[in-house]
Amino acid sequence: FYAAWSTPILHDTLTGLKINTKCQVMDRNDQVITGLYACGETAGGFALHGLPRVTVFGRIAGREAARATGS
Repeated sequence: FYAAWSTPILHDTLTGLKINTKCQVMDRNDQVITGLYACGETAGGFALHGLPRVTVFGRIAGREAARATGS
């Protein structure tokens, strides 16, 4: 048989920062926190983990942050 060392890690969580469709972070009262965006592992959600989530929501967050600064 074969053996190997393994270290358990937390890869993904089922909670995180609440975001809207523009990837803006929402506070506990569902109000936008101006200038704060989140995507990927930082944003909460279920069954949306990995590269597709980072790619899609990262692009949205970047686009919306640029719009907010007038770029």
